[in-house]
Amino acid sequence: MTDEMDVIEYSHVVARTTRPATLDKCEWCWGMDYYTLNLDTRKNLQSLRVNLHRFFDMPQTGWLWVPTDLDIMTRFENAYKVNTRKKPTELYEVEETKFSYYLVAAPQMSNRHISIYDPSLKSNDPVAFQRHFYPFTTLPKFEINVHPHFVIFNTGFKLEQIFGSGAVLDIATLSNYFNITGSLVYSLKSCYD
Repeated sequence: MTDEMDVIEYSHVVARTTRPATLDKCEWCWGMDYYTLNLDTRKNLQSLRVNLHRFFDMPQTGWLWVPTDLDIMTRFENAYKVNTRKKPTELYEVEETKFSYYLVAAPQMSNRHISIYDPSLKSNDPVAFQRHFYPFTTLPKFEINVHPHFVIFNTGFKLEQIFGSGAVLDIATLSNYFNITGSLVYSLKSCYD
């Protein structure tokens, strides 16, 4: 996903700077052997324009992905309870190469826009770029290679950064803060729970 036509970078959804103790917990919960979690896999990489990459890496003022598939979210929420180990790939079709996500932005992005380029048109054509404004509800679903468990981890981590560890988040709080409604807010809450 890009904003205008500019330099594209690869970005880790679960950051390489994630604390080792946190990664150990992920490996345990995800039914993996210790020190086998590969964050450099294409299943954890996305391509973004430089400024969108920077905003993605800012938990409290940027944006995050929310899975569009409520069934996947329900399976994750039901599977991961205290002291439960389960391979996340058992909760969705691994054969799928792309998964659908919505972009949800923090209020601090209210003075920004995101332009989507239509590659079927020439870049000098004025209608080649469609501008979207906060809260970006007019953006389409994005199909990317990143697997849901990486997105759910990243989104949950960002929600913890915004609202604090152990906060009790209700639908109204999330809906008001992110200016979103409907099933999207339920998926977002599931990432935190």
